[in-house]
Amino acid sequence: MLLATALASAGCSRGTGQARYAAPHDLRIADEADPSSLNPLLAHDQVTIGFDLLFVQTLVGVDAANRLVPVLITRVPTRANGDISRDGRTIVYHLRRGVRFADGKPLTSADVAFTFAAIVDPRNPFLSEDAYRRVSSLSTPDPHTVVVRLHAPWNAAVRELFAQSDFAFGILPRHAFASTSLRGAPWESTPLARGLFA
Repeated sequence: MLLATALASAGCSRGTGQARYAAPHDLRIADEADPSSLNPLLAHDQVTIGFDLLFVQTLVGVDAANRLVPVLITRVPTRANGDISRDGRTIVYHLRRGVRFADGKPLTSADVAFTFAAIVDPRNPFLSEDAYRRVSSLSTPDPHTVVVRLHAPWNAAVRELFAQSDFAFGILPRHAFASTSLRGAPWESTPLARGLFA
């Protein structure tokens, strides 16, 4: 229904008698109220989280059968592929190469590190940062590798951290923010279009 409303809105005339359509690569969505935030880390309702995933994406997603799939990474970390340590406390994410934000800047591990720092920054009013409190450290040995170390083994880590779960915290572009304090950041009114392009 939302898509039908958006398409109808995009095709409405503006008093000229001729239909007007969005420019190529533009998506216009009509909703009955403004979203609570265009920043996925500050969104608290499922509708807004859905909107925010048009701007930024997660490392891990789910398919129609609710199976984990890589989104911004090359493969989902598992013990079998060596990306989860034998003790279950270290997870390695390998970022896809060639992914760029809408302004042309590449996605790197620094963006993941910035997003993590913003999630655990007490100045930001998050409702669901508990999963990230299980992380003892996050390191970025190179631009395409993120290493997460947990305080203790946690079976749900890959399904919850930087993943499409109840709260989908998409990866923010580090260069678009002055600090990890996100309230009032310019992103709220001018996010980087869709966020990421493969």
